[in-house]
Amino acid sequence: MQLELTDELKQHVADEIKSGRFQTEQEVVLDMLERCRQFFVTDIEDLRREIQVGIDEIDRGEFVSAEEVFAQLRKRNRQLREKV
Repeated sequence: MQLELTDELKQHVADEIKSGRFQTEQEVVLDMLERCRQFFVTDIEDLRREIQVGIDEIDRGEFVSAEEVFAQLRKRNRQLREKV
């Protein structure tokens, strides 16, 4: 596989090699790809945990209906308009 990097990424790769952290361009790119993969995996896992928290709260009846939320927003909006 061949990739064409932007000038900015090429400079980053060169800087990483100059720092001594990596010896080849391939090592830098593979490290960057692995970090990116880990970031997305972590994001997905975090999102799944947060969704489960919400599901558990709903199962326990710990939620506010959409109608109630919109009623509260309309009330707050009226209060703010009255202050003007």
